[in-house]
Parts: sequence; structure tokens; C-alpha cells
Amino acid sequence: MVIFKYEMRNHRKYIWGWAISLAVCIFLMIPVYYSLLGGAESIANPLYDMLGETDFFQSIGVSMEYLTAPLGIYSFLASFFMLAAGIFGMNFGISIHTKEFSGKTSEYLFTKPHTRKEIFCAKAITVLCGSVIVGLTFMITSFLSLSLLHIGFGLGEFILISNLPLLVSLLLAALGVLIGVIFSNNRSPLLTAGLMVFSEYCISGFSRIVGNKGIGFCYYEYLSLKDSLGEVALMLSGMPRLLTTMFGVKGDFNTAPGWYSCIYFWVSILAFVYALNLGISCIAKEVENRTSAYPFTKPVCRIEIVFSKIIASAVNLLIFSAFSGLCNYALLILPTGGLEQPTAALTTTIGLYLTQLMFFTVGLLISSIVKKYKAAIQVGTVFLLASYFLAITAQYSGIRFLDLLSPLRYFDVYEVTLNGIQIFSLILAFLIVAVCLGMAAKQWEKREL
Repeated sequence: MVIFKYEMRNHRKYIWGWAISLAVCIFLMIPVYYSLLGGAESIANPLYDMLGETDFFQSIGVSMEYLTAPLGIYSFLASFFMLAAGIFGMNFGISIHTKEFSGKTSEYLFTKPHTRKEIFCAKAITVLCGSVIVGLTFMITSFLSLSLLHIGFGLGEFILISNLPLLVSLLLAALGVLIGVIFSNNRSPLLTAGLMVFSEYCISGFSRIVGNKGIGFCYYEYLSLKDSLGEVALMLSGMPRLLTTMFGVKGDFNTAPGWYSCIYFWVSILAFVYALNLGISCIAKEVENRTSAYPFTKPVCRIEIVFSKIIASAVNLLIFSAFSGLCNYALLILPTGGLEQPTAALTTTIGLYLTQLMFFTVGLLISSIVKKYKAAIQVGTVFLLASYFLAITAQYSGIRFLDLLSPLRYFDVYEVTLNGIQIFSLILAFLIVAVCLGMAAKQWEKREL
């Protein structure tokens, strides 16, 4: 009980942070989606003429009968919140064990007057309680939001649907606990959880149509939609422009550049998250893990160690971008029959790498100024979100000045695909990288470790 209370107190911010975030999102999204799709019975709505007629919509379980049910739209939203709940549960299950090894506190913990079984059970119950708190908060908030809209629905049916995030969270949390015990040296529990949950989501979508056949996600998605892209484009034209902008839809979705830029937009977001995290952690992790005394006491000047880590990280990002470019060419460009611009695959990959470098150097600068590693991660997250919202605002408003404030707009995939890389953006990107590198190196050189 002592260990359980300690773990609950130690993880309360993490648990309630997820619970409140999911609650706020579902509370706001329910009225938006019901107002957007509330006219499902309207014959003139082109969206409902195509629902269930393409493999893509079948893969995510959407049909006209599905959405026109009282809780159809809510269950559609809940299916996506299952992903978030699954990531929460698996990440929690993995990290609650691996943190003891990464933080080098396992020896201290296991010398306490408690058996390993007691410690394990206390941590497992903590994960269980955390998943229950997040699931119940989601359920209560959903009920309040639906009640405010005066939507008639059966209570039993609602309980079954709203319980899905809780059940998925519990299932993947148990799997996460198992992974955390077996692979105790895992230093990236969130990345592991995200990849596993997303992979399972893709496989479940494929299984609705093709069983367990291994087919590339984006390649299959385009082939299943290619005969209905005109209808999808018509559907998107009826949505608010702000909403389509936020989801990366640019230009004519019925064309290869429009499709390529939309999918590439979401792939690049993951790449930028990785680059920012790499910039924050490449040197700061030495301080966080208390291993900085080893490399920085070697007969090598500190600035040389810092730049060696920077060069290694830059090569890492180069390999990442090159591999991503090859995958995009094989899974996005080839299925569309190729792009009209023959160099688009190369220029967009270069743009991806340069944007990654900007986020990397900004992350490096943040970690050199902010002394605590967790605080640096939080500042980096705020910077990434601010960059995203500035990019959306700039594209929606058409104010060109705002493009200069967000690295996401320097090499916009749709504009680079059509017009190539602009010299001004290239010079500005190199300037930002150079300034951030210089300032970060100077800070790390004089920082007290």
C-alpha cells in the first residue's frame, strides 16, 4: 500500500493530464461533429452517397447507417479516442517499470523491505487505476456533452460505446506492463507505445477488407480511393476551410500533388517531433542520466564534444530523411502514377531534412538554456504546437508575414512540390540553424554541469 500511494502521488499529473485533455477534446468535438454531420439524412449531402461504397471508408468502419444512428457520430469519434487511450495505457505500463532502470533507481527500490512481487503488484495496480480514471473521466464528459445537445440515446448503448477507450486502455496497459518488465532498458516508451498502437490500428482497418494480408498503408489507401477521389474532394469542399487546413488538405485533393501533400503533411509532423526531441536530448540526456561527468572529463575540449554530438545527430536526421523520402516515393508517388514535377520527390525530401534541422537546433538551444530536462521537453512541446498553429493561421489568413514565424511554412510540401524550394526560405533556414547552433554551443560551453 505504501508503494501504491507513492506511485499514485508520483504519477497524478500524468494521469490527470491525460484525463483532462481527452475530456476537453471529446466535450468540444461532439457538438462540432454533430453540427457538421447532423444532416446525414439529407439526400443532397454528397458525403453520405459514398459512405460504405469505398474500401477506405469500410476500413475505418463508416457507413451511412452507422452515422445516422443516434450515437453513430459519437461512436465514430470514440474509435479515434481509443487510439489515444491505448497510447496512454501502453506508455504508462512500459514507463512505470523502465523509468527505474533509466533513472538508475532500481537498486535503491529493490533494497527496501518489500518483495519484488509486492513492488510489481503495486505498480500494476497504479497503471490499472490510472486507466480507470482516464476512462471514467472520458465517459462522464461524453455523457454531459451529449446531454447538453439533447440527443436521444439509450443509456445501455452509450455505456457500451463509451467503455471502449477504457477497455482498450486496460488491455494495452497490461501489454505495456509485460513489455516494460521484459525490455526494462527501453528508453523510448512513448515512441514504442505510439508505433505499436498505430500499427494495430492499421492492421485492424485492413482486416475489415483483406484479412491479414500485408499491404502498405498509404499505397492501399490510395488504390482503394482512386475511383472516388472526386467525391472525396466534393465532400471536403463542403467542410469549413479552417478544418481542411488543419488536416493538411491543400489544393485539389483529386490530383496527385493534393493527395501527396496531405499524406506527407502527417508523416512530416512525426519527423519534426523526432527532430525536436533529438535536439533536446542529444546532450541534455547526459546531464539527466548523470553520465556527463564521463565524456566531459576526457582530454577533449567541451566544444568539440558538443559539435561531435551535433554532427552525429545531423547524420542521423539525414538518414531518417533519406529513408523517409524513399518510402514516400515507393508508397505515395508511384501509386499515383508519378508527379508532374519530376524533381518533387527530391526537393520535398530536402525540405523535410532542412525543417528537421531547424527543429533540431531549436531543441538544442532550448536544452542549453533550460536546465531541467523535463522542463526543456515541455518548452519544446509548446514551441512545436505554436509552430503548428502559426502555420495554420498563416495559411488560413493568407498573411505572408506569419510564414516567417513558423518553420513548418518554410518548405511547405505542396508549394515545394509545385514550385520547388525558394531561395529566400533556404537562406532563412540556414540562418536559423547557424544562429541556434552558435548560441547553443556557447551556452553548453559555459554551462555548469
